[in-house]
Amino acid sequence: MEEQRVGFIGKIVGVVIGVVVFGGWMLSSIVSFRREVFWNLDGFGGSRGM
Repeated sequence: MEEQRVGFIGKIVGVVIGVVVFGGWMLSSIVSFRREVFWNLDGFGGSRGM
């Protein structure tokens, strides 16, 4: 039981470190993608001037 807990805690620590290190890059990538999608929606949806 103790061995499983140590492995799980190690994985949690790894995920937290990954989020701290790469969190800013992931957030900027998501925001950039969202911005591009919304800017390009006009080409997919047709005319907005109705």
